[in-house]
Amino acid sequence: MGKGSNRRGVPRRIRMSAALRILKEPPKQAVPKPRPEGLRWLRSDAEPNWSQRVSKRKGEVEMIASKPPITIAPASSILEATELITKEDVRGLIVTDSRGYLQGLLLATDLVNYLGGGEYYNLALKKHEGNIFKALEKETVSSIMNRGPAVVRADESFLDVLSVMIKSGFGILPLVDEEGRAVGVITEHDIVKSLYEKRVGKRVKDYTTSVIVSVSSKSPLKEAGILMTRHRFRRLPVVEGNMLVGTISAKNYVAYFGSHEAFRRTTTGSLEEALLVPITEVMENRIATVKEDADIGDAATLMINNNLNYLIVVNDKDEAVGIITERDLLIALSVE
Repeated sequence: MGKGSNRRGVPRRIRMSAALRILKEPPKQAVPKPRPEGLRWLRSDAEPNWSQRVSKRKGEVEMIASKPPITIAPASSILEATELITKEDVRGLIVTDSRGYLQGLLLATDLVNYLGGGEYYNLALKKHEGNIFKALEKETVSSIMNRGPAVVRADESFLDVLSVMIKSGFGILPLVDEEGRAVGVITEHDIVKSLYEKRVGKRVKDYTTSVIVSVSSKSPLKEAGILMTRHRFRRLPVVEGNMLVGTISAKNYVAYFGSHEAFRRTTTGSLEEALLVPITEVMENRIATVKEDADIGDAATLMINNNLNYLIVVNDKDEAVGIITERDLLIALSVE
């Protein structure tokens, strides 16, 4: 890929453990929720069993929030959104009006949905006749953004933010002032920073997802988009036989369009043609790993040092046994 590529690092291959369960196709009748086996942190009333070790002081939100937020207008084009996410290397954009008032939230996964992954793709096919230029330049952010997203305020505590983030399922929350203007943003990554170089006393293996959805290295990009959208995952391991050879994320998918590489891959102007690009040309080659017996704090430190939001979990034979994400670290941080 050209400018905007996310293929970083030296290619690496990791053998997958026989204990690792791979789901290649989602059930036809229902859409599974992320981390299907990761509900051990819920009580019978579906409330997280919040750790009392998490600080509850007011005013902590402003200390961890990123300011100012990266914003985009509702009338901006889908192309502008892909370009901005690619340039800033973020997982989502805060949608505001000209006065800064919050209008919505646009996630990289929403763009994947529109650009070949899910039901929004029908809009690109029917309204824009599958033309890649029209689909990206003529459609606006307001068509696919999340309206009325969960928000946090400056006077809330770290525990409040953690609660909202886990319950809402969003890995990015707008920080708004008393009048509803977006003044910052808090991501899962911002919270994970609180675990940097700290010992938590909890092991990675207890929060690892051992049933994963993967995509074949021989598949076209569109298949990754479909699987991400159906399973509501932001990233997928890429496999080749019994080897894990890389990962592809929603940001990688969006960067393919935001870098304009997709335009160079079609001679007919067809969005479908652009989506035929092999996954191997869009995925990340590098794979960062963590031992399953490592402390959760060690995993957080590795994620931060490698600028990643996930790690492949390996056993003592260096075989992949699962994946752990920033969301999993939040769960570990919340549970007593």
